[in-house]
Amino acid sequence: QGPASVTVIGADKAMTALRHQCIDQKLSEWGIDPNVYDALRLPPIEPPGGLWYTADDYPSEAQSKGEEGAVVARMDVDAKGKVTGCAVVVSSGSTSLDDVTCQTALKRGRFRPAIGTDGRPMAASRILNVTWDLEM
Repeated sequence: QGPASVTVIGADKAMTALRHQCIDQKLSEWGIDPNVYDALRLPPIEPPGGLWYTADDYPSEAQSKGEEGAVVARMDVDAKGKVTGCAVVVSSGSTSLDDVTCQTALKRGRFRPAIGTDGRPMAASRILNVTWDLEM
């Protein structure tokens, strides 16, 4: 016998509502107004070819300690796509990895800018997960 399938009426709406509630809560915790974010026609998008982090950005202090980890950061992006602000919202556990995430973003960070409801580029925030791995 194979697996059984059960259809629960209304489950799709409940799951959508739950997903939006969880996402909205996290956005708020991380300093982004969920209503403003939802109103964007398009949020800031990572550039073609990937992000601007390279192995050369890996802090020597973190390398010598064998530190690796993921940093979740809120990036404020202007209407031209330049990162103008950065805040770590979930730490990697390494101060040097957290610091270099924002330092590098502020120095070289570029996105395709957000598009507002009027179809024009606008400033907006973006949550980004940056993984620091000694094998970079």
